[in-house]
Amino acid sequence: MNRTANQLSVKYLLLLLFSALCSGAWAQKQTGIRPGETWPDTDGKHIQAHGGGIIKVGKTYYWYGEERRQGLDTSNRYVSCYSSNDLFNWKNQCDVIELAKPDTMLLGSKWVLERPKVFYNAKTRKYVLYP
Repeated sequence: MNRTANQLSVKYLLLLLFSALCSGAWAQKQTGIRPGETWPDTDGKHIQAHGGGIIKVGKTYYWYGEERRQGLDTSNRYVSCYSSNDLFNWKNQCDVIELAKPDTMLLGSKWVLERPKVFYNAKTRKYVLYP
């Protein structure tokens, strides 16, 4: 390979490395909670589970909370779910629900979904989301 090809190869590798770091592909495993700092999920993205609650099923914890990431439809409200085995490292499972405005009497997009919780209903043997 000539010098120009080597320089292009190095630039290409550096670009790939930078892209991977910025996308969180090599997210660092968390060993503790650091108040006041951004708390990344296992993909390196900021955890979005505001006002949430945590339940434990077997050895796994599930954290349900308000999803507030950028780019969401502001006329709807979302609840996200994360899972963890150690309470430090949380994997984003998905948005479990997307709600439209519940009442036409509410004007504008200022309505709120607060503190969503998930409970186990022993009678039905199902988990219930209470937004």
